[in-house]
Amino acid sequence: MHDHVEALLLKSYIVDNCSNLVFNTCLISAAVYTVFAANSAAVQASTFALIGESSLQWMKLCNRFTRFCTQIAGALLCGYVASIFMAVISAMSAYNLFRFYSSKQFLLLKGK
Repeated sequence: MHDHVEALLLKSYIVDNCSNLVFNTCLISAAVYTVFAANSAAVQASTFALIGESSLQWMKLCNRFTRFCTQIAGALLCGYVASIFMAVISAMSAYNLFRFYSSKQFLLLKGK
């Protein structure tokens, strides 16, 4: 009887832990996509600052503000490095989530 209760408690712990991991994995993935999208939009805007747009009569800004353009380039590089680190953390979180599931049956939790 004691083993049966222990098995139920373990299964309950795994189910609670999995639901928590699913939520965390979704949040981390959303954060990765948001940071990557924001960084990509900033790259597009900084490209306009670098080369200008003659059809819209936007002049090149990096000819006048070279220090600003250097700082923006460093910030964009840091943003992409942060996106890569966040993607690695997301992959680790997904691995921790899916290691609880059986490889033989779809969405079946592993037993003890």
